Amino acid sequence: MPKIYHVDLTSKQRKDLKKLVRYGRTKAQVITNAHILLKADEDKTDEEIAALQYVD
Repeated sequence: MPKIYHVDLTSKQRKDLKKLVRYGRTKAQVITNAHILLKADEDKTDEEIAALQYVD
């Protein structure tokens, strides 16, 4: 299945998301969303991202 949304993060956005995930001092949903955005930026398919995040 083709990707519906393509994510292209700048280096600053990527750095900020990685920092957010690394420290883990925010809500779990925000961290999960950060993980999803980082994987989408790595050109992972929606199915691969869902499998990595344990989502059906």
